[in-house]
Amino acid sequence: MYTLVVTDDEFEIRNNICSLFPWNSIGFQVVQQCSSGNETIQCLEKDPPDVLLTDICLPDLSGIEIAKYVYEHSIPTIVVFLSGYQEFSFARGALKYKVFDYILKPTDYESIQTVFEKVKAELDSNKGNSESSVPMSYPEKVIEQSKKYIRAHLADVTYISAALNVGFNPSYFSTYFKEYTGQNFSDYVLQVKMERARQLLADVSLSSSDIAEMLGYSNVSNFARVFKSYYHMTPTEYRKGKNL
Repeated sequence: MYTLVVTDDEFEIRNNICSLFPWNSIGFQVVQQCSSGNETIQCLEKDPPDVLLTDICLPDLSGIEIAKYVYEHSIPTIVVFLSGYQEFSFARGALKYKVFDYILKPTDYESIQTVFEKVKAELDSNKGNSESSVPMSYPEKVIEQSKKYIRAHLADVTYISAALNVGFNPSYFSTYFKEYTGQNFSDYVLQVKMERARQLLADVSLSSSDIAEMLGYSNVSNFARVFKSYYHMTPTEYRKGKNL
């Protein structure tokens, strides 16, 4: 059974989360309720729980500040945020502190269960690994998996196939990718293709036509046009310069 601390300054919300959701059935035990950021920090210092579920807006320290404290002090606690819609962009700023995921208010059974099933899977995978660091947040994992998929399927990747690979709705995935990488999906794919093209051009046994096909271009002319637009030289010019 994994330990859980719940922090929210509103008693009714905090109590409902702790008492109405069947935590034991999914492998968690609520060991403490906190009503403020300072109380939460004291709890983390005294006996760090496996997971902290905390509201972002608290009367003293914010959830962001708590997450920062956990990160900077290498406390082995997974942090999950409770966030209102108006706080969503604020919550994204905590990615650098390895916040695992967030649950939007008002909370519902399905949202809590979905997030904490992921948390339990993360804890299970880290169990017994004494050298494990603070786990990656859920968005970081989604982006990492997406980038691996793109690199492995350069010839035929689309935002639809990449979205399905991580279980996202395609239209939402494009927005999600941009939010958490700062790049449009198509721009990132182009970047990876051009970097790969340079690597392939170093292999003189491959023709430009071979490389174009490997990268998913319908013909060598299209490949050459895109390459020149990106690097301001043709593949042939690049290859000649590379081998001078």
